[in-house]
Amino acid sequence: MSEKDLSAVFPYQDQTEEAIRRRMLSAVDPSWDQSEGSFIWDSLSPAAIEFALAYIRAKEVLQWGFATTTFGPYLDARGAERGIFRRPAQKAVGEVTVEGAAGVYIPEGTMFATEADELSDENLQYFVTTADGTIPGNKTLTLPVACTKEGSTGNVLPQKITIAVSKISGLTKIDNADAMSGGVDEETDEAFLNRYLKHVRNPGASGNIADYIRWAQEADASVGKVQVSPIAGQPGHVQVLLVDLEDRPATAGLIKKVQDYIDPNSAGGGAGMAPIGAKIHVETPTQLVLSLRLRLTVIRGYEEAGVKRAVVQNISKYLRTLVLNPEDRFVRLSKVGQAIMMTEGVQDFDQLTMAVDGVPVTQNLEIAADAMVVLAEANVEWLQAGE
Repeated sequence: MSEKDLSAVFPYQDQTEEAIRRRMLSAVDPSWDQSEGSFIWDSLSPAAIEFALAYIRAKEVLQWGFATTTFGPYLDARGAERGIFRRPAQKAVGEVTVEGAAGVYIPEGTMFATEADELSDENLQYFVTTADGTIPGNKTLTLPVACTKEGSTGNVLPQKITIAVSKISGLTKIDNADAMSGGVDEETDEAFLNRYLKHVRNPGASGNIADYIRWAQEADASVGKVQVSPIAGQPGHVQVLLVDLEDRPATAGLIKKVQDYIDPNSAGGGAGMAPIGAKIHVETPTQLVLSLRLRLTVIRGYEEAGVKRAVVQNISKYLRTLVLNPEDRFVRLSKVGQAIMMTEGVQDFDQLTMAVDGVPVTQNLEIAADAMVVLAEANVEWLQAGE
């Protein structure tokens, strides 16, 4: 509800101190002196101020009662009326591989960390093992870990967890082969409001698309985009494709959690949220790896390595807009070029060639409905001047 709509419901904007005092004075015997500074004028002024403040508070209370104008705990209360609750923050989880002498025992709760930040000289993120283990004869042990703090900052990249905070002798190397995942920030007011409005404006109907999207996102706070479609040639079978909040492929654990919530084992027995007879298959899109080869000209004064990283990030940001997007299933060469040129520090580029899963791409690439295109720095070859 807009400010204009609120004023139509509750005309608070005219209830100023002066207007209220004027009305109060009009009820006083006119034979009394009502000029500014008079006894009656001074007597009514404090009350007029308080009434004006009361009108302001009344406006705020009215705002708190509508989902589109409320915030924080009041929005939580609005959602609770519909059984919709703000998604809490979650810790990132993953695995860390340690190398060392055979027989070294790693207890549960052992702490590891990313490398120290160059500016603050502090460890960025801490992780603790959630199980114990003993390094075997091959001198390599992989253990599950969880970030000590909730939030997306725990989703660190591969090869970033390299420090043993807990003192354990006999360790020679610490590493995480894969990125940490599942770290989620508490849902913002904007995101929670959008989800609330979708729920209200797209009510369920015993298994329509809106139902499946809602069920998938109810199952876990780290579920992002969801796409629902019937499986061709298999009546009663429904495919639910999903990614995480950062548009990355869903982990096996996340897929299982959503599967169990909607339809355990795709049995169609009605044990989950899906109706009896509907066999649901929860999956994540197939990854298609984009490779690039180009020569980049960097504006003088910019660090070349930093600009190159920013180029990869900008292209990845564009590719994210295509993930599970039924409105646009094409990787457009012009958009890739635009993402490069829009990067701060880029003066020009040329000799751009692209490939997807090793197959050269010379025109706009159509993405299958169950696929997504990803790019990593390792998949970019930077040509040098003269090449």
